[in-house]
Amino acid sequence: MTLSLRLIWEDLRKEFGERIEPFESWRNADDLRKYWRPENVKVVLFAESHVFTKLDEMSIRVQHSRFTDDPIPDSFVKLVYCLGYGENELLSQCLESNFGTRQFWEIFYSGLHRVESTSDFVSIRKTKTRNLDDRIQNKLEILREMKALGIWLLDASLAALYPKTHLPGGMYQACMQKSWPYVSALIAEANPERIVVIGKTMWRTFLCHQLPSLGIPCFLQSQPQARMTTQERMEMFGNYYDLFHGNGCFEQTSCKKESKQPANKTKRQASKDKGASCEWTLNGRHG
Repeated sequence: MTLSLRLIWEDLRKEFGERIEPFESWRNADDLRKYWRPENVKVVLFAESHVFTKLDEMSIRVQHSRFTDDPIPDSFVKLVYCLGYGENELLSQCLESNFGTRQFWEIFYSGLHRVESTSDFVSIRKTKTRNLDDRIQNKLEILREMKALGIWLLDASLAALYPKTHLPGGMYQACMQKSWPYVSALIAEANPERIVVIGKTMWRTFLCHQLPSLGIPCFLQSQPQARMTTQERMEMFGNYYDLFHGNGCFEQTSCKKESKQPANKTKRQASKDKGASCEWTLNGRHG
């Protein structure tokens, strides 16, 4: 796997130059994903990519020791699995641009806890839980609960695709395509019960042609930063809870197969591209 990761990086680096970040960032992200991989993977959360991390940022260390004795990799990378991403007080050196990814922490939290309002996220928000020790312990507990429940976050692209304003034409598709052998092998080895794809663009432009071959039920969710009404956002949070826990999940159908319709009230979403379709249904709320 390590050799394959390096070869993919070298291939993309030749094509796109320094728009592909240094290999150390790929390795750091890969180490964190593997550390937080559950022993028994039930759900793969499939996002686009981490955020571009510069070479001089990779010398920064994440200081976990005051919070835990767990051997979490301490290299910095702009990935939600890195506790220092968005938490300058946790770093050996402060970064001017270290905003973190609040939306994914909300996904994680809502998948573990039934959310009634955005005020439920108080324990992981800087503006509400100002004490660093408390906030980091809360985040650590979320990651541990996810690992115990069998929830694993992977990225479809090994190369950073953010910020997207810096991507030349064709780079998005090329990064997805060349990352796929490595990423699909991770999924096949984990053999999850279901995959949750986070992002309609990623599904429409690439994954709808790749994921069906794995034979694993897939469920599509919008990007968490997408424009939504408050009601739609709360429904999204409820969907993550159901998907994490397998409440009322019905297998999606793809490539023109008809989905099985449950008798009770359902939630449904579809994405179509060149004749292929992806649908998922969820039973009504539980609990």
